[in-house]
Formats: sequence, structure tokens, C-alpha cells
Amino acid sequence: MNKNLMDNPVLVETALLGRGLPSLDNNLIAYLWPDRKILLPHVQKGLIKWTKLNEFALVRNHSDWQRIDANSIGELKAREVNG
Repeated sequence: MNKNLMDNPVLVETALLGRGLPSLDNNLIAYLWPDRKILLPHVQKGLIKWTKLNEFALVRNHSDWQRIDANSIGELKAREVNG
């Protein structure tokens, strides 16, 4: 793993932020967020991306966002899905 990703190691469950809490708007999440340096993992076009909250907020409500788990990630990465 990239050393920069480990400078501030925090594990965030992005499926909950991405699809599990659609009623929370991005402004409220940003207001409540404890640290702007925390990076959030998610999949964009089949690649694992690590982004800050403001970038994650831009994609979290996209209609093509899919739930991804350990059993399906290989196939979904090959199909270049988002999630």
C-alpha cells in the first residue's frame, strides 16, 4: 500500500456512506466529518480509488454505483463498474 495512504490510517465503510445512507446529504456529512485528510476507498471504472471526502461526495449518489463485496470485486473490476 502507498505510504501516503498510511499517514493517517482510518478505515471507513464506504458502502454505508455510498448507498446505505442516501438521506444524509453531502453538506451534512461534510459538516460532521472529523478529519479532511481521511481517504475513502471506492471503485471507479474497475479501479480502487482513494479519495478525500469532497471527491467521494461527487460520486456517492451516482446511479451506476453498485454494492461490491470480496466475492465479486474481481469480476466487477474486470467489467469496470463503479461502487
